[in-house]
Amino acid sequence: EEPTPDVSLINVVDRPDLPPVSGYGVVYKTLEATQDITELNTDRYEKFVGITILSDVCRMDVNENRYYVSKTYEAIIRGESPFDSFPYYGSSSSLVSYTLVPLLNAMIRTNRIENVFRFLDRMQKGRLRTFVQQERSARDEQKERVAEIKRLGHVFKLKGMTVSLRPQQEHNYRPFNGLYANELMGENRSGALVLEVDESTGMVSGSFRGWQFGKDVLEEWGFECHGHDKACGASISAEGFRNFIENFEYEGEIEIDYVAKIGVNQLTEEDWLWFAHFNEYAGNGCEQIRFAII
Repeated sequence: EEPTPDVSLINVVDRPDLPPVSGYGVVYKTLEATQDITELNTDRYEKFVGITILSDVCRMDVNENRYYVSKTYEAIIRGESPFDSFPYYGSSSSLVSYTLVPLLNAMIRTNRIENVFRFLDRMQKGRLRTFVQQERSARDEQKERVAEIKRLGHVFKLKGMTVSLRPQQEHNYRPFNGLYANELMGENRSGALVLEVDESTGMVSGSFRGWQFGKDVLEEWGFECHGHDKACGASISAEGFRNFIENFEYEGEIEIDYVAKIGVNQLTEEDWLWFAHFNEYAGNGCEQIRFAII
């Protein structure tokens, strides 16, 4: 359903005719297409599309997505605002994926969207460091909400899947389901579901994060899934959930931790830099190259 006559809902996952960019990317491409009418200069925003491509785990085996991410990395290396406050040590992903993206996600999930827009609108020299310091409370609040989900939920450890189920709560924890699912996935090296029971509808719904398999496996068990293959929303009837918990087992291949064992002096510095550069672009659909150092 369209929320108003003036707004269109677009999910590129459900539209194979559209490029697989992030939601921000869809908005950017719309503005770019109407640039002559709006008289906007959209070039300065390409680096932010790159941030959302990384944040939204968009497919990195798509040339267009890698292009936007490269614009982000170029802006970091050149010391453009808002990245100029941080020294560049050769890993753009560490700044974006472990500093900026978690902070922006925390602010959006804790409903501080106005602060995000004010920050992006100014983009003053040296603003990022101050911004990070001022908005630490958003990350603290996010951690508190995830801790509450942990406390409220009961964890089921299945073969190939970890599930957290909690009763329906007054507080809306949905924006934080995916964060806890990520934690469970990392801790148990398996897929994760973080779910809440809706007693009024008899449905169980929440967030899925995939490790060895994607949402197609859940759909075979009766889940309705919307979103990325390994990062999506999922819902199922209470009866279907009981059947899933009692019978689910995944017999697929075990993930390989590394591609080869190698001595630290076997490769040249140029080789290591090449692999590091490749791994900067690794992501959904494009696995990192990992070695076991001996």
